[in-house]
Amino acid sequence: MDDPDHQYAVLYVGDSAEGAVAEAFGRYPVWTPDILAPPPGTPHGTSKALVRYVGDPSILDLDDPEVLLDWSLRPSSVVSRDRASTQQWARSMHDSGDYAGLSWWSFYEPRWASFGLWDISGQGRCPANRNR
Repeated sequence: MDDPDHQYAVLYVGDSAEGAVAEAFGRYPVWTPDILAPPPGTPHGTSKALVRYVGDPSILDLDDPEVLLDWSLRPSSVVSRDRASTQQWARSMHDSGDYAGLSWWSFYEPRWASFGLWDISGQGRCPANRNR
C-alpha cells in the first residue's frame, strides 16, 4: 500500500512479533541474508527492523465489516496482491485526513493484525491534515 507518488511514507507494523516476521519474510521459502535487503523499488534508506511502536493513533480497521461497506471494499480487495488497486484505495483513506493508518488481517494468519501507518508522530492524524 505504499504511495506510488511518494507523497507520504508508510511504516508497516504488526500487532505481534510473529505477525511482523511472517509479513516481512513469509514469502521466502529459504531464509538467507539477502531477505534482509529492502524489496526492489523501495525508497532509498528503507530498512527492515523489529521495533515496538508505542502510541494510540486513529486506525481505520479494515477487518470491520461496516468499514468495508463504508469504503465499498470486499474482504478479498483488502488482501489483494494487486498493488495498483490497494494503493488507490489506501490513498483515498490517507487523503481523508481522518486516520493515522490502516489495519488488516495477516495474509499468513488472520489472528494477526498488520498495520500501515503514515503518521508516526503520535498525534493520530495525517501530518498534512493536522490543522483541519
